[in-house]
Amino acid sequence: MVMRALSRVGRAGDKFDPGARCNLFGSLAMSITGQAAAQPRAFPSARTFRNLFIGGYCALMAWEIWARTITAWVVGGPLEPPELVRSLVRHWTNYDMPLSTATFLHYLVGVFGYPIAYYAVSRFIRNWGAILDIVV
Repeated sequence: MVMRALSRVGRAGDKFDPGARCNLFGSLAMSITGQAAAQPRAFPSARTFRNLFIGGYCALMAWEIWARTITAWVVGGPLEPPELVRSLVRHWTNYDMPLSTATFLHYLVGVFGYPIAYYAVSRFIRNWGAILDIVV
């Protein structure tokens, strides 16, 4: 049985055989990993983007609940991300951004920016979890 599995593992350029059994040395796993690494990256589907944006919206709403209610109960006042945006823009450019524009930018980044950045980092940077743990 092991010899049959070994004969079906193949070399780096061979097609994957789902009927092959894994041997003790893990050559089948190495073959699969090599094939996956050689495949070109596909552009995400519309469904993937939809799911990312739904997740971004849900995360933003959870943040808003935290920032405006729970934080207000704990420290006596809400967190104000639009005011942070305004102060950063004012510091960098000396432009006094309207509150409505800062709020729009806050929601835009929360719903679209962070999910796309998360998707890009998690797909294109190897060991991104370990890197994030070290940086943060």
